[in-house]
Amino acid sequence: MKAIIITISILFMCTVYAFCGMSISPKIDFRKDENHIPLIDTLHFVNPPADITVSCSEFANTGLPLQAVNNDPNCLTDTSVMPTVSGNGLVCGGTVIYQWTYTDGCGHTIFHTQYVTVTPMSQVQFVNPPANITVNYSSIPSSGAPLVANNYDIGGCSISQVVTPIETGSATICGGTIFYNWTFTDQCNRTITHMQTVTVDPLPQAYFSFPPAGITVDCSNYPLTNIPSLTITNGLSGTAGINTTVAPIVVDSVVNCNGFVDLIYTYTDMCNRLTYYKQRITVYGKKYRLAGFCFTDANANNIFDS
Repeated sequence: MKAIIITISILFMCTVYAFCGMSISPKIDFRKDENHIPLIDTLHFVNPPADITVSCSEFANTGLPLQAVNNDPNCLTDTSVMPTVSGNGLVCGGTVIYQWTYTDGCGHTIFHTQYVTVTPMSQVQFVNPPANITVNYSSIPSSGAPLVANNYDIGGCSISQVVTPIETGSATICGGTIFYNWTFTDQCNRTITHMQTVTVDPLPQAYFSFPPAGITVDCSNYPLTNIPSLTITNGLSGTAGINTTVAPIVVDSVVNCNGFVDLIYTYTDMCNRLTYYKQRITVYGKKYRLAGFCFTDANANNIFDS
């Protein structure tokens, strides 16, 4: 039995001039066998990669080799080719270009170029940044706590940096406001900031203990004697405590045993806050002198009526 070869011919026509002015046009066939596999394969790279975009942490700064092959018996090739690398694909992103080039022994040259776009490393953020707070005079912080700036990336794209805050403002037992500012700039010139405001409430203001209410007296109790001092306190002890007594300023406007006596108590604390209280004493009734005696309106009428 004879083998049957099915061929597909690709014809290239050329003219050859023979002797005596005769010309012939031979046919050149590149045949494929019954499986449609070229009998002579051109030089090529196996599975050349397409352009891609990768993150900073996914990027490897070396290109993989490609296999250059053919089955040409005159220039049989099966070799590994490393690429040349150009461009910039550092942690801040960029484009890296891989180029594979190969020339076989017959002078045939092939090349392949891949563009790898690299996105920048992840931007940092502060871990658990503190919120604004209000504290009392006894809990003023001495300084702001350091924060960690982290981008949660890996490898050469990772950032984990401790940042100490800058403090501005002021606060004492009389209150105030403190500001803590954290700032971090990465190598890609990207800046993050966080500010915490600490509001400090002052110590309690002083008050008079059991201040007396206003009263009315008759002339028999005027002029006033034994004018009391008042106790003032802010309910605290120690260096922040206010516990003392205050004598009043007496403003007497009584005329002919009628009028008012105001007892004015004032106190200014270390925070320059004024505590004020006034007790008004009303004096009523006229005094009459008769034969060396002093009488009020109430018994004066009885004397003159008798």
